[in-house]
Amino acid sequence: MTPLRWKLLPAVLLALLYLPFGWSHVQAGSSHAAHQERDDTAAEPADVLLSTLRSDPNRYLGEPVRFVLQFQGEIDAWNPGLGRFGPGDWVHLAGWSDDRFPWDPEVWEHPVSHVFCRRGSPIASLMAEARPLERFRITGVVREVFFDDPWIECTSIEPLFEMIGEGTLLHVERAIEFARQEKWELARQQYERALAAPLPDAARAELEERMETCRKLRDGAEAR
Repeated sequence: MTPLRWKLLPAVLLALLYLPFGWSHVQAGSSHAAHQERDDTAAEPADVLLSTLRSDPNRYLGEPVRFVLQFQGEIDAWNPGLGRFGPGDWVHLAGWSDDRFPWDPEVWEHPVSHVFCRRGSPIASLMAEARPLERFRITGVVREVFFDDPWIECTSIEPLFEMIGEGTLLHVERAIEFARQEKWELARQQYERALAAPLPDAARAELEERMETCRKLRDGAEAR
């Protein structure tokens, strides 16, 4: 007589064939994420632009990262899906990557999100007092990737002195308007005033280049 376990084996194998595709991958991924969550404080964070992190989020899944956020504000309501970052336990931050300049209307109107700090934590208290456009160096962990967006838990945060403030935005806006009118000297002066503020290196380099372009165009117009 054939043992019962041998009779059941074909049925078990058949059932395995009909498991949803990716099931084993999801389970392995969940186990991996839990392992990273235990070990992430021991690893050195990868210094990365937030824009780079967002362009290749799976590369950093479960990994500690460090990036600069130009703060835009807090998001009051969102759908956490099946993830951990529910509104009851987390504060949701939005802002811009450090290589994005908020004087660009397209950048200003599309801040990035899914940066979280635990509600009631010292980080959350600090961010509750933060003003729009202030810059922060954030250390965190990419806990989830949802619809190709990294969902990041902040583990530490450091305020930075340099920022693209409201005064800078005002002068740049005026400079752009003067440049449209081909009033190159007036545009150059506005860029010069914008540069008087303590700016991040990338923003300073961009405005210095624009100011120099205006100077050359002014000189060319005067030579004609």
